[in-house]
Amino acid sequence: MKPSAPQPQASAPEVRFSPFLPILLLAFCMLSLLSWNLFLVLNQRTEGQRLVAQLDLQLNQAAKTEQKLQVIMSDLLELAKQDKQAAEIVSRYKIAFTPPAKPATPAK
Repeated sequence: MKPSAPQPQASAPEVRFSPFLPILLLAFCMLSLLSWNLFLVLNQRTEGQRLVAQLDLQLNQAAKTEQKLQVIMSDLLELAKQDKQAAEIVSRYKIAFTPPAKPATPAK
């Protein structure tokens, strides 16, 4: 018998995957994640601005209330000079008037 020529072996067909679909999927996920992050940051910014405006309003109201109370206190101290009951209130609650400090002048 003659040796026969080697026969080509039947190999599995070569499968080639395109990297386009996985990269596209990865890009879509990254874009979705970045979009969600941007949405959250913008919401936080809007909420922060709203809170700052609300605190500013409360600060203005507190300043007005403080001014009204200072007027009432000064009126009570003036009245305490003449009225016995007002003097009793001043002494009971140890009310004293100290003028507000002047703002510091910058050094030259």
